[in-house]
Amino acid sequence: MKDVMILAFRFTFTCLLFAVSLSTSTLAANTLAPNKLAPPIKGLEIHQQTDIALSDYLGKVTLLDFWASWCAPCRQSLPQLNRLRNQFNNKGFEIIAVNLDENTKDAKTFLEQYPVQYPILTKASQSQIQAYEIEGLPVSYLIGKDGKIITRFVGFKKRHLKEIERYLLDETFARSHEQNRDKAKTDEKAEFMGYK
Repeated sequence: MKDVMILAFRFTFTCLLFAVSLSTSTLAANTLAPNKLAPPIKGLEIHQQTDIALSDYLGKVTLLDFWASWCAPCRQSLPQLNRLRNQFNNKGFEIIAVNLDENTKDAKTFLEQYPVQYPILTKASQSQIQAYEIEGLPVSYLIGKDGKIITRFVGFKKRHLKEIERYLLDETFARSHEQNRDKAKTDEKAEFMGYK
């Protein structure tokens, strides 16, 4: 009888743990949905050894890319993302690569072979990394100028680059159109007031 009670207790406890884990993952998934604020993350920039935080990039479209030196697809993704960053950086786009290596030397060795011009964040806290639900690498989040998540990319595929590029082109066109409209209004107002 005692064995049955212990078995029943273990079964109940296991079911309870499973239910809690499901509710926690559902909650986390809801916090990472599009149009939700990206969780804060900060650490040290690997080359400059200065503090860096995602919040430093508010006002820019930012790709937050999680990677590690042992990640085979990262050997393709980092150089491709570097090209994309260089193409759109002067249009308000930045990439922050969050390195998940336990040893920073491994990341530095990797970056000697695959150099990039964007910030590499190291030494982020485990709780901040866990907030992004990393289950495999690479994983990237495209984050709007307002700090809200636009979309998530799991793995690395060329179509992800195309999707980011399409978004950036739409964003650039919208900004350019808005600036032209504002300039036209200013010119119209100046002409109306006799300044032109």
